Amino acid sequence: MTAVRAGDERICYFRDDGRILSLPESELEPPGPDPRDLASFFKTFQWGTPRDFYARFTFMQTIARWHEASDGLPAFLGARVRHFGHQIYAARRVLTDRVPRFILADEVGLGKTIEACLVLQALLARDPKMSVLVIAPGSMSRQWLTEIYLRFGARPFTHLAAGKSGRVSPAEQRRLLRARQIIVSTTALLETPGLRRTLAEREWDLVVIDEVHRILADHEVFAWVQNLSERTKGVLALSATPSKRDVAGLLDLLRLVAPDVYAEKGEGHLQQRLAERREIWARLNTTAEILEACRQSSEWPPQEEIIDHVCQDWRSLLAGEPEVERLLAGARQGRPEALEDLVAYVQEYYRVDHRIIRTRRRTLDQLGTRFARRQLQVLPYEPDVSESLLADALEHLPLPDRPGLAQQTLRLIYHRMASTTPDLCGELLGHRAAALALGPQGDAEAIARALASDPGAHEEGELLRDLLRATPPLPDERRWLESARGLVREWGRHKVCARHQALLVYLQQLLAEDRTCKVLVFTQEREVVGSLVETLQPWFPRGAVAGFHHELENSQQEEVALAFQRSPALRILVSDESGGEGRNFQIATQVVHLDTPVAIGRLEQRIGRLDRLGRAEDRPVVSVVLQGPGSAERTLQRVHTTIFEVYTGSIGGLEFVLPWLQARLCEGLGRGTDVEEWVSSLRETVSAARTAVNQDFERSLDSTLDQLQQAKSLCEVLTEENDKGASNAVTHWLSALGIQRYVENGHLGFRWKHDSLDEKLPGFPESSAGNAQGTFDRTEALGNESLQFFGPGHRLVDAAVATLATSTKGRATILARRLGPAHQRRMFLLLVAAVEVEVTPVDGQSVSVGLQIRAHRYLSPEALTCCLSIDPDASERIRVVHDLELEKALQRVYRREDGDQEMDSLQGSGADEFRSLWPAIDEAVTAGIAFIREKRAAIHADARERLAEEMRAEMGYFRGVLGRGETDEIESARRELALRERLLQGVAQARVEPCAVALVVGI
Repeated sequence: MTAVRAGDERICYFRDDGRILSLPESELEPPGPDPRDLASFFKTFQWGTPRDFYARFTFMQTIARWHEASDGLPAFLGARVRHFGHQIYAARRVLTDRVPRFILADEVGLGKTIEACLVLQALLARDPKMSVLVIAPGSMSRQWLTEIYLRFGARPFTHLAAGKSGRVSPAEQRRLLRARQIIVSTTALLETPGLRRTLAEREWDLVVIDEVHRILADHEVFAWVQNLSERTKGVLALSATPSKRDVAGLLDLLRLVAPDVYAEKGEGHLQQRLAERREIWARLNTTAEILEACRQSSEWPPQEEIIDHVCQDWRSLLAGEPEVERLLAGARQGRPEALEDLVAYVQEYYRVDHRIIRTRRRTLDQLGTRFARRQLQVLPYEPDVSESLLADALEHLPLPDRPGLAQQTLRLIYHRMASTTPDLCGELLGHRAAALALGPQGDAEAIARALASDPGAHEEGELLRDLLRATPPLPDERRWLESARGLVREWGRHKVCARHQALLVYLQQLLAEDRTCKVLVFTQEREVVGSLVETLQPWFPRGAVAGFHHELENSQQEEVALAFQRSPALRILVSDESGGEGRNFQIATQVVHLDTPVAIGRLEQRIGRLDRLGRAEDRPVVSVVLQGPGSAERTLQRVHTTIFEVYTGSIGGLEFVLPWLQARLCEGLGRGTDVEEWVSSLRETVSAARTAVNQDFERSLDSTLDQLQQAKSLCEVLTEENDKGASNAVTHWLSALGIQRYVENGHLGFRWKHDSLDEKLPGFPESSAGNAQGTFDRTEALGNESLQFFGPGHRLVDAAVATLATSTKGRATILARRLGPAHQRRMFLLLVAAVEVEVTPVDGQSVSVGLQIRAHRYLSPEALTCCLSIDPDASERIRVVHDLELEKALQRVYRREDGDQEMDSLQGSGADEFRSLWPAIDEAVTAGIAFIREKRAAIHADARERLAEEMRAEMGYFRGVLGRGETDEIESARRELALRERLLQGVAQARVEPCAVALVVGI
């Protein structure tokens, strides 16, 4: 195409096809700069302001510090949690693997949810549009919603709970189901098969399944979950660990995370795999015990004959394994620590499956972690006559000869209501009487199964009402109800029920004896929360008692929780089960169980609000249990106390079989007959499960002490890191993008209108406006959860990081600066560059995010600089600046108060001929990149060696697999080995790419 001026300020364009296009000159726009060609910003006269350039530069420097401080995972710095080594180890293990498909199987109470959230935060930081589905029990689903938002980057997930679909319009339901990040309760999946179909039609990048051991094998949703996992890129299954005897359960778990390996193979294949490694695990356990004994008896290093004996055993067992041979040689040559490295190596690479990550309390104890003791205090009370008569009437409530699950559950509900209040109990009995008059409505058995799925507090109320309407009548239930309602009316004549009165007296005495203690009181019913708060408030100072329940707005819940955590005045918090959903109420001295849930998991959740990692060893977790007149309640408390021992110890070791044990408990209580027989049987079953632990098998699953120790060291760095300087860097870059900073009530905030932004914010909807208020101070964020934590991993901060690659802001600028008399009227170029690691694919598979993260551990995205002088008229137009003081002067941030001046043109600069200046800038950029590459060559080589050392053991293992010719693993080992070799090559040959440039004129 050619152009000719046609007069009247019009331009005629003669197209190659013969057509003529005439346009006013005022409508023409010059071509924009090419971000890959920094000189093009000058050639097109479209350079930006110095403030934007230095905002980009300082933000890049800040990101580099984050990477360096976090071993390549900056999102860990932005997690609003107290870091623990085993959690960092688990999250790193997932994130640095080629594919994030793992079973997180730490013992109960060690923070599997936090581990999964650390993974989520890091992955969403890299790709905010990643589609994520979290499947969790109803009692835990709101915890996930809260945890992700409050502690892991303020990311708003969509929450789908049972009954919710019936409360929104079809259009709103479709909108909810289109969300990219969803949390759905297992109760909702059970209740609504259509929801399962809709979610299965979506393609998900990551599926997280919490408490997956509850839905294995013959569970109604297991086949759906299994099908979903086969079509999903990443899967995190949070689960208890099955025992060595439960091969079927272990196989179900492995099929979820590794369907390509286990989907077509039955128990026989896994049994064979376990048998092949049994001798290795036995030798592993023996060697570890020998080394532990030597350490504890101060006989270190071990005697030479012990080392020889251990080496001989392993040489005969794993002959030809390169890494084993290397470690054994080291032990024989006077380095006995090599045997500890051998234990770690075998534990890591000869475990049941590398996709299982598990840490036990016993392992953490070896690293010095101490746990608070649990204690039980029973608080019996004297009921009034009507309450005792009601408890007796419940014992005589008959069941049919072959009751269904719904009828058994109904009987349990009656017992549960007898430990509430007369008003609530009477209301429930009235609903049931009305339902009997109308006849059964609904699928009672399906509702009962949903109730057994551990629904959340917000789901349970609806399900209870549905069960009252749908359950077929019990024998002579109408007559029984009439009598029971009369007893409840009599019970209600007392102003305060005896249970509440007993608790009041206990709390008065406790708080009088200890002026600082705080008490957390749990009840299953939201209505009881309000009733008890009304009973307690008149007897304590104003503001000393508060209620917490699922019907409060999220902001109200946060306000109450924060007050209990921080205000000395608020000493008693009464909560329904929603208070057990992941809250940190570690400040409490005691947890009071006003009633006793049938679900062991609920009790564990309640106690877990106090019994958390980090609680001082000398602060026991005291459970106070109210004991009423009902024999069913007393039996339940006896089971929890003497069989499951949940009040005095962790239920670790029972988790995997807990769903089955829970079903037996419910059945026994629901039937109400042969109590001693089923209690005795349950006791034997639990005892057998506890004693069935095989130490060889358990050690083969455990995390290695060496890796946990390394992660613990990283934790110390993460905890100490509090980069307050990041506040200015992030704020200035956000300002460059068009986001306004403000301060309100002493706290920093950001607000924006999307139509005024210069760049779209990845991860944010293109709505009319956005707002976020919080802090960059980690210490303040940990102490005040009402503020967002603006650290790496926060959605706004991550969006700012992403715009560095897409925005033209700050790519190029021209400014005048006082550089001293020697440099007046001279021109300098400040070049900013970054390192990029490029790896060629293997068999069509590119290097995964996980392996890239490992590379960034040793080759972090630094803001590399080179300063050059430019003289377009000289024979040597470009020179690299080696004067450190001049480099500092060129790199310092832009400040008008120091005399810095923004330049719209180069008039008076001594460079009148633009035609000679732009090629000089091109030349300077090329020379600067060459200089940086030369200077970085040794650094890249060192990074490659350090990465090779980190991967040495795993690459040795893959070479061993190839050498042994294990046909079912050989192809995978070949590919994994090749990807790592390509990664090492990519690190050694990492590219240096220009990012931004500033032309600085000395004045």
